[in-house]
Formats: sequence, structure tokens, C-alpha cells
Amino acid sequence: MEKLMVSTQPKSLVIRSNDLHKIAVVLPVYATSQGYARMVVEAVDALSQQTRQPDLVLVVDDFSPVPLPESIARTVSNGRDSRTTEIRVLKLPYNCGPAAARNEGLVTAKREGASLVLFLDSDCLPDRSWVEAMEETQIQSPGIVCGRTLSFEKGSVVGFYHDVCGTLNGRVFQDSTVLYGCTCNLSIDTSKVGFYFDTTFRRAAFEDVEFCVRARKKDIKLTYTSKAVMKHRYEPGWWGLFRQFQRYGSFEKQMCLKHPEYLGWLWSSESIPSIQFDYHGAKTVLISGMWDKAH
Repeated sequence: MEKLMVSTQPKSLVIRSNDLHKIAVVLPVYATSQGYARMVVEAVDALSQQTRQPDLVLVVDDFSPVPLPESIARTVSNGRDSRTTEIRVLKLPYNCGPAAARNEGLVTAKREGASLVLFLDSDCLPDRSWVEAMEETQIQSPGIVCGRTLSFEKGSVVGFYHDVCGTLNGRVFQDSTVLYGCTCNLSIDTSKVGFYFDTTFRRAAFEDVEFCVRARKKDIKLTYTSKAVMKHRYEPGWWGLFRQFQRYGSFEKQMCLKHPEYLGWLWSSESIPSIQFDYHGAKTVLISGMWDKAH
């Protein structure tokens, strides 16, 4: 694994000692356009308006070709509780990939004393109670928690496909144990999880699956909660769908070589759908609580 790069930026975070959990959110970013940079701003704004404010938001800029607005880095309070959230930007010296970017954020979060670290992607938008739902589930079931990921685009056929198939919603076994979740909607308890993402997975494919499979082999508890809702912007059109699965497939061999038991676990598990679809009545229903006992 590549050497982790720890930011030398000065520490300025003050976390209240009477809080049950000290929560940091890690948001890796590789902005390739102004539109992408605006999505990052929207994600950060959503994190600053949570019902349970995180103590720290770490935006890890993975050497983006398009600069992020300087106004992202700030300290905010939304007035819902007495907490303030520090939003900090960490800039990597060269493009390292999403796994390394998350590791940079994780190292910094742990150094700052965070007991819970939450992960999302820059093309995602968290529900207002996302942080609160993650914390509540971690209190009940500490370890790794994955949430429910829904398509951001309403009326999108591709988004509907992902929601029904649960592409980024994780997989579960018949005994309700979870195989993996995805880093667009994931949290870890740092007292239970002491390792990092494998940076040999250079692109956004299988680095989160490998992380969770490693946790499973270490007997770390993985839990699914439908209450931690994330909206994800998928690549539009069928060509975008093809590119997404082509990217995943390019790293599946590496995953299988690293963890030979993975394919057996994959075949004996099933995806967790984000919605249920009634084919006869042509209705969609949001799943609420159906898989919440998965652990």
C-alpha cells in the first residue's frame, strides 16, 4: 500500500468532550468542471445543515484540474444545536485516486480525535438527518454502517434501474449479515476499524468492497440502515450505465485475487434494493426498515 500523506495544515478543530461521538465527514473530490465544483459546494452546504451537525468536514481535493471555491473552507453553525462545524480543505500534491484521498481524510480525522468517520462522494447529496441516522446506528451497532442510496434524478430510467437493483446499496446474506456497503454512504467507528483503504485500487471501483470484505474477515460488524439516506447522481443514459459497470469490472479480477472467498460470498448474497417495485400495479415504494436488522 502506498504511504499515506498526512496534511501539514494546522489543527484548529475543538471538539466538545461531553459529546458521545466526535464526528468527522470525509468528502474526496476530483473536480473536472465548474459544474462538478458546484456539486461539491451543494454537498458541503447540505452537510452544514444537518439535524446533527458533524464536528468536522474534510474536503480532500485530489489535485482537481478545476479549482474549488475558496469559500468552501469555513466554520458554520446552523442554529439547531450548540455545535459548530469546521469545513476544511485538504489539497493533495498530485492525483492519487479516491482510496488515497479517503485515507488522507481518515488519517486527519483520527488525528483530530474523531470517533466516527462518515464517507460520501462529491456527486452525492445527503438527507438532512444523514449524520444523525449514522450516529444512532453506530451507537446501537458499532463498526461499519452503510445507508440507503437513492437516485438524485427523479424520473430517470437509469436512476430507477439503480434504485431497484440496489447498485450502491450494498449486499446482504440470508442470515441478514452484510457483505459490503459503498463509500458514497458509509460510516466507521474508529475504535473498531483500524485499517485504511487499499490504494492499489486506483479508481472508484471495488476499493469500498475490498475495505468491507477485509472488515468481515476481521469479524467487524457491518450494519445496514435505511434511515441514513443519500441521493446519488448517476452517469446519464445507457452509455453512462455501461461505463460505470465497465469500470467496476476492470477491478473485479484484482478483488478476486486478493480475496478468493469474495466470489462465493457474492453469489450467496443478494443486493439491497433502494426501492420496491410492484410490477402489476406499476408502483414504487420506498423501503423503510425492511433491511435494518441486517448486521
